[in-house]
Amino acid sequence: MENEQTPKIINQSLNIDPYSTFLEPLSKSLNYEYLGSLIEETVEEIPKLVLEEIKSVSKKGNKFIEKKQKNLESFSPENMNINEYCKELQTIYNRKIKIECEIKNLGENYQKEKISFSYLSKKGEDLIKEAINLEPFFFAITELPKKHIDSEIKKIIENYGSYLSENEISLLSTPLITDFFTRRYLDVQDFLKNPSKEKESLLKIRYGKFLFNKKWYKNQKFDYINNEKLIRKDKKRFSEKYYLLLERKIPNIEKIDYLLMMDNTIDKHIQANFAFLHDIFLKMQILHGDEKISNIMDKNKIKSLISESIRDILKDINQA
Repeated sequence: MENEQTPKIINQSLNIDPYSTFLEPLSKSLNYEYLGSLIEETVEEIPKLVLEEIKSVSKKGNKFIEKKQKNLESFSPENMNINEYCKELQTIYNRKIKIECEIKNLGENYQKEKISFSYLSKKGEDLIKEAINLEPFFFAITELPKKHIDSEIKKIIENYGSYLSENEISLLSTPLITDFFTRRYLDVQDFLKNPSKEKESLLKIRYGKFLFNKKWYKNQKFDYINNEKLIRKDKKRFSEKYYLLLERKIPNIEKIDYLLMMDNTIDKHIQANFAFLHDIFLKMQILHGDEKISNIMDKNKIKSLISESIRDILKDINQA
């Protein structure tokens, strides 16, 4: 399978290039080109529709919320040390990626008429159920990196603060890898400086297919002074943090940086690509019947089907 090697970065505590080794292969392997053009245009609206449907679910007796709260407590710094937390985060992310890739491949095979609708439905419902069982764990653990980072940094300052400069203390909470928003700005500036098809393709892989349609992008202009200033600042930050990681033998400092990378870079890129929506797409196809959803040309029908799929998934989550 194309994406078999992509989760490897999740198991590394120190990585200086998550793009070529993880993010770009993951984005390619989780793309949703098996969908129709109108559905792809509607993808950005799905998170809002999810929130609307969640709000309509009663909080009282909501098993998903109950399970998530229980997991938040279990994964918290009070009940799990940073090493245990990182291992659990790795396991859950790997499971999440594996399920989403399998769902994506299933949808793609149906689109290419390699499998029957009955097989799609049976296998698809099993995968959706697997995804549903993981959701309370995934949503809980991905909310907690900052709490573990803050807790661990507090311990370091208490035990080693007198040996660290103010800059080094500040660097403890600064990721080695450039954060998502800075990297996106620098990548867009590089494209505006010297546009090419290759750079355009790379931007779409890293930041989602609809980057060039976004208001944020349309307001960007090449700014030589600010761009060069930011590049120098970013290189300086990287050098200082790399030295701190390699030369200052501070307990769990690599684990802190790993969580900073996951929270500030990896997770943000995954969100930008809407990479974890395949269960909704698959549920849409199952609910729609054997006619391929890529053939739907009515945007209102698509939105209605998306909402119905989200409601079905939320209902299944609550019954799991």
